[in-house]
Amino acid sequence: VGIFVRQKPRYFKIRNDMTFADSLVADGGEISTRTLLLERGPASAEAVRLFGLSPGDPVLKLHRLRMLDGAPIYVSRKEFPLARFPRFEADYAESASVVAVYRATGIAHYRRAETRVRGGLASREEAEILGLTPKTPVQHVTSINRDPDGAAIELNRGCWPMSSVELVFTSDG
Repeated sequence: VGIFVRQKPRYFKIRNDMTFADSLVADGGEISTRTLLLERGPASAEAVRLFGLSPGDPVLKLHRLRMLDGAPIYVSRKEFPLARFPRFEADYAESASVVAVYRATGIAHYRRAETRVRGGLASREEAEILGLTPKTPVQHVTSINRDPDGAAIELNRGCWPMSSVELVFTSDG
């Protein structure tokens, strides 16, 4: 009931060496981050396989909301191998940056080894965080970051409102 104006989707470039902020060409918009959760907890089945852990082994869990000009645009749920990042909480507290945590741990460069995108409907939790109604069409993204030696260092599961972003995969600068 009423008139709804859809914004033009934002261009998000996915390349193996780009940060979130660098990837989102925001047309002058301001990107901000809100940390929703940072805790140690049991690894998901996918993280157990990816990081070579045993079931029940702890990982670092980081859930964040990314905003563009103050409006929610992306929610992510990340897992990191605890043994690789024993000071994650302290390093993250200084900068609120995963890249800064990588650098503090001696990882000067990382690469996005894999990105999977599938359509779906927002869960109740995703809808609430992103300011959507439940079952709004969304894009679910799962990605894996690796260090220069090829070891997996991050498992990320994210969610974009379907009409908010155009994902562009590229291998060149």
